[in-house]
Order: sequence, then structure tokens, then C-alpha cells
Amino acid sequence: MVHAILGTVLTIISLINLLMALASKIRSVQVFGALGFLSMALAEICGVLFVLSGFQNDNYSHGMATNFLLTFGFYFLELYFLKPAARTQAS
Repeated sequence: MVHAILGTVLTIISLINLLMALASKIRSVQVFGALGFLSMALAEICGVLFVLSGFQNDNYSHGMATNFLLTFGFYFLELYFLKPAARTQAS
């Protein structure tokens, strides 16, 4: 039960992150924010389907794990593109 609640909370946080990414006006941040939300939503859907299958369909479990790892990667890239650009010094 705690696992399911945590997945739902993470999906809600992912939606909030998507809204903030879209407001950032940085195209790469917007793209990875959208991909992160999409993969997080798919992870939750796979998790729900795995429970509804009576914990029998391992493909849903695999989909849940794979999409969660993709989400982690997308949000890492989003943070990477949020870093400020390096300033060059004029000689």
C-alpha cells in the first residue's frame, strides 16, 4: 500500500515539475520535463495493471521498473540543462 501511495505522490510531483518546466521557456528543459512526466505516468499505469493482474504479469512489473528508471534519467538531464551557461572572460 505504501508503494502505491508513493507512486501516486511521485506522479503528482512529476506533474508539478512538468508545469514548472513548461514555464521555464528553455526548450530542452521543456522536452525532458514532458518526457519525465510521460514515463512516470506510464510507470504508475504499469504498476496499477500489475496489481490488477494479481501480481502475475511480470511484463507490467518490468514496464513499471523500466519507466521509473527512464524517469530518473530524464530528470537528471533536465537538471543538467537547467545549469547556467559558462561565462567567458574577455581578455
